[in-house]
Amino acid sequence: QNFKPNGDDFWIQVGEGIINGPVGGKDYVTARMNAYEKALLDSKRNILQEMKVEVGREVAYKTLPAEQKQDLKQSASPEEQKKIALYEDKRDMQSAWNKTLELLNRELDAELEKTAPAKAEPAKAEPAPKTLEEATEKQLRLFGERFSDKIDIAAKSRLSGIRRMFVFDSSPKGTDKGKICVAVVYSDKTRRVANAMFTQDPSLLPPAQPGAPLDAQIPNDETNEGRNALVNTIGVDMRVDENGNYWLISYAHAAPAIANNAKARQIAAQSAHARALGGLRTFMAEEAVTDTMAQFDESSEQFADGN
Repeated sequence: QNFKPNGDDFWIQVGEGIINGPVGGKDYVTARMNAYEKALLDSKRNILQEMKVEVGREVAYKTLPAEQKQDLKQSASPEEQKKIALYEDKRDMQSAWNKTLELLNRELDAELEKTAPAKAEPAKAEPAPKTLEEATEKQLRLFGERFSDKIDIAAKSRLSGIRRMFVFDSSPKGTDKGKICVAVVYSDKTRRVANAMFTQDPSLLPPAQPGAPLDAQIPNDETNEGRNALVNTIGVDMRVDENGNYWLISYAHAAPAIANNAKARQIAAQSAHARALGGLRTFMAEEAVTDTMAQFDESSEQFADGN
């Protein structure tokens, strides 16, 4: 998790995949594409693990009594104070993530009320946690596995809109197996773009500064430099054109089964095209899954309330 100067957070992670085939071998291109997918999944898994920890801290803080929040603010480190400021930021309460978090907070608040002592028997004030980690442990002890389950759902419901930043291929000639490294970024902005693309609702798109024309942002296959860039570009990318419009661009590779054969080249081109479309479908499917999880979480809350 990283922070911009304005306080917004974003996440960066890397993942690695092994290319299960000798460099330059017959099935090398397919093995390379598979390695990219593994590396992408690895990076997403890494973000999810970190996000679960952060979601747990946020929910734990928000469900603390008001006086304990104030005490925690005083004892928190400068880095944790940044996080607390972000937790208390009420912008964009219409987002699916914030709705999910609000439902989670309501449920935990209801559980707190059930366990509260009678007014005639005032309880001894419990010392406030000194760190967000202590706050998480305190709430986990209080709510048990229910807390962990809800955190897991809340984190997964947030995990769509991951943007591939770059791909690094380490495959020296003569090696049996190369490696693919993928770096990805996730933020509320990329999440909103994914949601807008999935729902086909442009009003959900965040404002963007116009960029270069789209043609200038895609490697030129008529130059050696451009062809070299295309060979090393895999996966789905987000871009903004000169008119401020968002685009999803999907890159994929395939190799002809027979060298210097026109039909084989045509089949390979069709295969690469299908893989590129598959990348876009995966991107949309992730948004569909996270949207469904958020709806399921809301429905389970309504069912628990008997409504």
